[in-house]
Amino acid sequence: MTLNLSAVDERIEWLCALRPENAVEAIATALADGADEDELWVTGALTATRFLNNQARNLLGFVTHAMIGCEDARRLASGQQRRTRHLLLVQALYQVVCDLYDPCFAPYELQRYWPTRERSTAENIAQLRSDVRFGEYMRADHRLAALEQDLPREVFVDLLLEIGLEGMTCDDHTLITPVLALGMVELVGWEQGYDMLRWALRYSASFPRDFAAYDRAVDLRRRYGLEQGAPLCGLQPERV
Repeated sequence: MTLNLSAVDERIEWLCALRPENAVEAIATALADGADEDELWVTGALTATRFLNNQARNLLGFVTHAMIGCEDARRLASGQQRRTRHLLLVQALYQVVCDLYDPCFAPYELQRYWPTRERSTAENIAQLRSDVRFGEYMRADHRLAALEQDLPREVFVDLLLEIGLEGMTCDDHTLITPVLALGMVELVGWEQGYDMLRWALRYSASFPRDFAAYDRAVDLRRRYGLEQGAPLCGLQPERV
């Protein structure tokens, strides 16, 4: 389907004007009046993307899951009966509204970042990985802007997923976030959805992590020559 982005922008203004005490009724009324469900899913995700701080200061702190929660709930709603879909939509959008009034996440507005480059793309990728590990989320975001322009789309996506994978030993949301963000990007399009991927990177760079377990696994893969995968596949009973 093709989304009406002007209608989505109007819906974002509508959602931002709601308050926790009136949001449920307003969202339910919109659905009863025939509001497009995909349009509402996108409205929730983009509102959270643009106007909430989706980072985490530490693993014990408060984190908003409103942005990725919209995509998670959308997947769960797929194939469900109308009542269940609407319940999931109301809950997801209500959470966005609640977080817009949470002092841990708002007020906030994500700004565009200009691209920052090194002498080569390879060096910029290496510096991006380093910035993420050191928590330099703003500089990492600038580098990401350059790499989004310089890398083929599939290579760019793989890079984001690899960076998320590095943090899995501490917090699985470093990988869950880009995966769910990419799902919403499929619905809303790359240009509108790119900021969700920025948040995926910024989340990975926003709190201290212990990379020892991941680095040890990478070293073992290198030592045993498994960079291209296992040389033998399938059941090998003689090796069990």
